[in-house]
Amino acid sequence: RNTALKLLKEFEYNILFKPSDAPIKPQIPLKQARISFLKKCELSGVSDKHLQVLSYTTRRVVEFAENKEVLLLSELTSELAMDFFSKRSKNNTHIAYRSFDDKYKPTISNATLKKELQIIKRLFNHCVELDWINKNPFRMVKSPKVDTSKQRYFFSESKVELILSNAGQLKDFYLLLFHT
Repeated sequence: RNTALKLLKEFEYNILFKPSDAPIKPQIPLKQARISFLKKCELSGVSDKHLQVLSYTTRRVVEFAENKEVLLLSELTSELAMDFFSKRSKNNTHIAYRSFDDKYKPTISNATLKKELQIIKRLFNHCVELDWINKNPFRMVKSPKVDTSKQRYFFSESKVELILSNAGQLKDFYLLLFHT
């Protein structure tokens, strides 16, 4: 007990009278960090469309954190980052070809998730560069694998024949398109 009291008094003395060498990091709100990142991107000369993509991608992270009652950058953890990305990967797309016919709602593709993760990592790397946080909470989130072996569009033999039979003067052009 005496040792514990002595250590407690020494700790109290160090807190009160010895100055800390480590600078105190400012408590930055997530919204302010997002705005700072978007301003930096805008000043770097990105297109308006790309800035719009950056804006709504980063807004999703901020809204997710706010729903979890995390308002400051310093409160965002790697666990919360993984939880966000896990939930995001299970979301359905809003635009699906003929989804009203068969009620099929595809999930977000791995390519989209990979791009969004890159944007989010850039946001938090920006915060690390400004020394607002020590480490990027999304650095532990792994990028999904993108299958590049899939053919993007597929026409059956009968559809190719139908297209070529109705091509007229453009038949050579369509043949070039089909074989490239």
